[in-house]
Amino acid sequence: MIDDFSNDFCLEKWIPEPGEQRVIVISMELKYSKKGNPMYVVKLTSERFREDTISIYLTNISGKRWLLKQLVEAAGIIPFKSPDGKITHNWEPKNIIGKTVCAEFYHEERPWINKKGENILIKDAKVKRFYPAEEIPENMFDLPK
Repeated sequence: MIDDFSNDFCLEKWIPEPGEQRVIVISMELKYSKKGNPMYVVKLTSERFREDTISIYLTNISGKRWLLKQLVEAAGIIPFKSPDGKITHNWEPKNIIGKTVCAEFYHEERPWINKKGENILIKDAKVKRFYPAEEIPENMFDLPK
């Protein structure tokens, strides 16, 4: 039997603790939002717990791509000045996949109606910023608090 479960999902997912974490980019796919806007669906995994993953959505609309730009630069893509004087980046998703970067997470609550019809608030993890992994040591989890 062939069955398409692409619209079925579980609410239980990795919700990273607020704060900075080293993460690995495990996939990055160009898609389009329901409104037809280009975006990247980026799947991240915890460097510490590799079975934990989260998908984030980064817009690819010029003027609104600041978080995408941060991810690209955190992955080591160096910007350069084009002949017309603009600061540009030469990259593709394959240059980002597999890279370790740092992400600063925060939580946002949103309303959800569960199967019993009850209104509840669920937590979503959002990325506030990306930056190079070198800024947080690999053994950050073992450091004394």
